[in-house]
Amino acid sequence: MVWTPTRPLARLTFVRYWFERGFPQEAKGFWRLTESVYQRAGSKNTERRLYMLRRANLNSATASMEMNDGKDCLRRYKKWLRDSTKSTDAASNVTDVAFEYELACIYNETGVAYAMNEQYETAVEYFIKSIEAFQKLPDYNELLLNWPEPNLGFMYWIQGKYEEAERVLLEILEVHELEWGEDDKETFKYDLKAPG
Repeated sequence: MVWTPTRPLARLTFVRYWFERGFPQEAKGFWRLTESVYQRAGSKNTERRLYMLRRANLNSATASMEMNDGKDCLRRYKKWLRDSTKSTDAASNVTDVAFEYELACIYNETGVAYAMNEQYETAVEYFIKSIEAFQKLPDYNELLLNWPEPNLGFMYWIQGKYEEAERVLLEILEVHELEWGEDDKETFKYDLKAPG
């Protein structure tokens, strides 16, 4: 059985709201505290402990991104990726599709963090990993590439690889046009849900 946070976590909800309202610096401290509490919760890698460590790193990395702290953002996303791999080893009953979706997202966000640190070649590798991970999902839809494919195109453009950039960006633009028409006004309204 996969652990999901079933009890209302009022403080976590409040801090998430606090972050979303534009106070990432305050929220960041709370996520660091959350990480510290769960690190001290014992050496046993329970599913709940690993989930909370991943969430603390994810939210802390996101706050760092909002604060333009590229180094901490990259460090946190790399840790998130490492903790997610541990989760697979520790909890064989993790829902495969949900984990694969999370992993695809991790690759994209890690790519963004590498780009923030001007490590463009490595960013490209992670965006490609993200695309490949999304494409392996059983209910794959091209709209899932809404984030990694434009990011990949922009990385190619930054590197001066204009033909590759144009190919990738036109590809995702065509996906949008097929879904929403030539005058796409829906792209940023589209709410991608994790499968499962």
